[in-house]
Amino acid sequence: GNTFTQYSEYTINKDIANSFMNKGLSVYSEGADSLDDNIWASVRPHSLKPKELDFIYKQDSIYNYRNSIEYLNEQDSIVNMIKWYNVLLTGITRINRPKGMTYYFGPLLIAPRPFAVGGYRHALTGSVKKEWKNKKHLEASYDVNYGFRNQDFKGDLKFNYLFDPMKYSSVFIKGGDNYARLNTDESIEATFSRSNFLRRLNFGFGGQHEISNGLLLSASTEFSSYNSIQGLELAPWSSKLFGDLNIPQDFGGYNQLLLDVGLIYQPRMKYLITKYRKVSKGSDFPKFTLDYRKGIKPFFSSDVNYDLLTFGMNQDLKIGALGTSKYRVFAGRFLNDREIRIADQKFFRRSDRFFFSNPLYTLQQLGPNIRTTKSYFQGHYIHQFNGAIMNKIPLIN
Repeated sequence: GNTFTQYSEYTINKDIANSFMNKGLSVYSEGADSLDDNIWASVRPHSLKPKELDFIYKQDSIYNYRNSIEYLNEQDSIVNMIKWYNVLLTGITRINRPKGMTYYFGPLLIAPRPFAVGGYRHALTGSVKKEWKNKKHLEASYDVNYGFRNQDFKGDLKFNYLFDPMKYSSVFIKGGDNYARLNTDESIEATFSRSNFLRRLNFGFGGQHEISNGLLLSASTEFSSYNSIQGLELAPWSSKLFGDLNIPQDFGGYNQLLLDVGLIYQPRMKYLITKYRKVSKGSDFPKFTLDYRKGIKPFFSSDVNYDLLTFGMNQDLKIGALGTSKYRVFAGRFLNDREIRIADQKFFRRSDRFFFSNPLYTLQQLGPNIRTTKSYFQGHYIHQFNGAIMNKIPLIN
């Protein structure tokens, strides 16, 4: 290799504002990657050697080949080839690169749902994505399932449109009719018992936008209607397995209109600017989140009226040769809890006897379930030594 560098137009001891060091600077001129060789020859201060020109020619030839229609079609054909494990385990992907279309069909493995509410259900899942040359894309994902015992269709559908890849700016719209869990922070037995399920019809929309480097704003609104699953014919095995926990809760149906506004901040986030989009490369600093949720009454016959403000912080750290640490802390306060349903209260999940749940999200030695509509604080920490201790012990290593 050979490097030639020529410096010019220097300003010595120039004063730089302190704020400059905390900001990212990106300049990308349209067409800069496809300038004519004559233009480069006119501005290049040093002529290239024949060996260097030959090397550049070969590199450009490889790049052009790997971006040619023939090569890309060949690569797509590898993905489009259907094998038995695609059908059974991973799903089927079909790519039509000239049209920017990608189709995905879920595998047979996740289609049968023998332990669903009301017994066996059969599902169809997948997505359709359209991507343009400027990296904008529109994606639709779906999950449709049918229950044979109660002869009912359920499902969810979501559309997401990324309209500014440089700012992660996107909007979405979604809706569905499905059976949902009343409380996701329960023990394993209580989580899957039928007493923890209800019917949920929902519709919502929202979006996100990067205000400045590392600072992402999101906002969404969603309307949901909740109803008890009393009267639904349940599978006999669920009553035998869960016993008294399997009796659906008798609660009056209610409507809920929610507004959710959030901020995610990653200080000094590293990134790469390509021709049409910005690619995040992470940060050495913690990620901060701030979220405000408002239950709105009485619009659309909504029955909830509460305000919840939450703050969180998490980070992954590498502690030299001693391994890696992860921590997650978060706090919240119900500024208003005039009319709040049980599903929207803050739960602290009780621990399971034989199941080791994720220690970054759940407590390991908590006896009863605890819930609150007041202030709360919770913190989790886990360290993986990655062999830093055990590798030094004979036989065990």
